[in-house]
Amino acid sequence: MECPWRLRTNNRIVVGQPETEIVDKRQQAFLELERALIGNIIKDIIHFEDISDLIVVFDRDVFLDLFHDSSWYEGWQLQGPGQFFVVSTPGGGYSHWKND
Repeated sequence: MECPWRLRTNNRIVVGQPETEIVDKRQQAFLELERALIGNIIKDIIHFEDISDLIVVFDRDVFLDLFHDSSWYEGWQLQGPGQFFVVSTPGGGYSHWKND
């Protein structure tokens, strides 16, 4: 992922971006991410439009938090069916396209 992120349950952080940046911890971090997400179903997506942070809500009380942290660069991208495409723009806004 190209932006700061963390995967959490209701009461604890499972794994976050910093763990993936430590060479000897990277494989373990991605395994934990995979274990938590494989077979999990997306229930909701929450977008905080003012700052363009995003929370992807999965079943089993798992949340993927994406943080937009740059005034110069895009933060994250979200793609869906029908060529749906949302990008968090520099400074915390967003743009979206949908071509049906």
